[in-house]
Amino acid sequence: MNYNETAKINKVTILCHGIISGIISAAYLLEVLKGSRTFLYFALIALLSLIPVVAEYMLYRKKPGSDIIRSFVACSYALLYAVAVFTAAVYLHPANAYCNNIVWKHRLLREGRCGSRFD
Repeated sequence: MNYNETAKINKVTILCHGIISGIISAAYLLEVLKGSRTFLYFALIALLSLIPVVAEYMLYRKKPGSDIIRSFVACSYALLYAVAVFTAAVYLHPANAYCNNIVWKHRLLREGRCGSRFD
């Protein structure tokens, strides 16, 4: 991949990350207005979502085709996601939900008879 392609990809990635961060911040602001979250929690989420986008933009302005930008986007979003998931009131991992769905839909699995040779 040449320098111009990487620069275009970085630009779109930063734009998408900015949009997602704005939506997440707005959603948590609505949670504060509803009274289900504190302002301090909103401030933490807003800082974790918006400061990395500004830093990514500054890195992009300095060197648009840098490979560091995509790593920075991934790490900063992973940090935000981890904070949001581990501080959520209810969390059900998608893989866990999928496995539970399979077990409860399959009669033999539900009854615990799937491992025997006489099913």
